[in-house]
Amino acid sequence: MESNAGEERSRAAHGARGEGAGERGASGATVGHQYVVSIDVCYHLVGLVRAHWRGFEGGPQVWKRIDALLADLRREANDA
Repeated sequence: MESNAGEERSRAAHGARGEGAGERGASGATVGHQYVVSIDVCYHLVGLVRAHWRGFEGGPQVWKRIDALLADLRREANDA
């Protein structure tokens, strides 16, 4: 059976609502979290994706980097 990893990542990235909200996405991020960040953080995320994305699902390296960025954002949000 094929993996739904790409679909789960898409739901996590787009903040899916309704059924499935509050579940963990493929990257480990909780679906539905939103952050207000500076434009610099946005450009940093775009740079990570552009530099490291491979194939259709991105590959493990890009998701490790995205997970690290999101972990930093969660940590900063909890400290605030």
